Amino acid sequence: MAWYNKYRPQTFGDVIGQELIKTVLQNAIKKDKIKNAYLFSGPKGTGKTTLARIFANTLNSELTLEELEKNTQNWEHKSETQIDIIEMDAASNTGIDDVRMLIDNAQNPPLIAKYKIYIIDEVHMLSKAAMNALLKILEEPPVYLIFLLCTTNPEKLLPTVLSRLTHLKLTSHTIENLIQKLQEIAKLENISIDEESLRIIAKRASGGQRDSINLLETVASFELDNYTSSHTSQFLGVVPDKLFEEVAEYLLAL
Repeated sequence: MAWYNKYRPQTFGDVIGQELIKTVLQNAIKKDKIKNAYLFSGPKGTGKTTLARIFANTLNSELTLEELEKNTQNWEHKSETQIDIIEMDAASNTGIDDVRMLIDNAQNPPLIAKYKIYIIDEVHMLSKAAMNALLKILEEPPVYLIFLLCTTNPEKLLPTVLSRLTHLKLTSHTIENLIQKLQEIAKLENISIDEESLRIIAKRASGGQRDSINLLETVASFELDNYTSSHTSQFLGVVPDKLFEEVAEYLLAL
């Protein structure tokens, strides 16, 4: 299993960064003020689908938010209600017929859980006709129905669709947040790697946690006993910051 999936956060507490978004979702659960449709937007690898899944599983769990956060093993309980959480990739289901089928299925109440939840990834890939069809159910959804839409391009959604959504805007991860996550994974995988190497990886990932974890896995595949910034720079084909500094100092001295 790829490390990104192996170490995918299971609770809000596992998610590094995105503090405002987590607070909004947790407060909605605590105050029982759940909207029927949310839009998670932001750059790739920032946790849109992950947060949507955590939110969905929390909503349909019989356990409290505090109980779930306290013990990750409690998430084994979610398998019973997973049948009422449906994921759809809009990139491969772009047409109006796909959305019509979704709408027909959405008319049936949840089988076990409190809510029937649809997580639609890359929702901006839906055709205009499909978006208009989706708009109809967004305007008058059954009380048990929740849509969690994810996209890297919210500007491609129809304005009428956007107006029906609670828009949560995720931001790129900071270098420090990425380093923190990479340190956790390196420890779990028994990898000896210095912080400068992790900083190189974090910078190369450009704010995306998925990319940073994939890069760490790539570096670790060389099976060294210890990784230095020199090794990491060479494996990833990047020029070390130290070399830039030396070149800059040389040019200033001319």
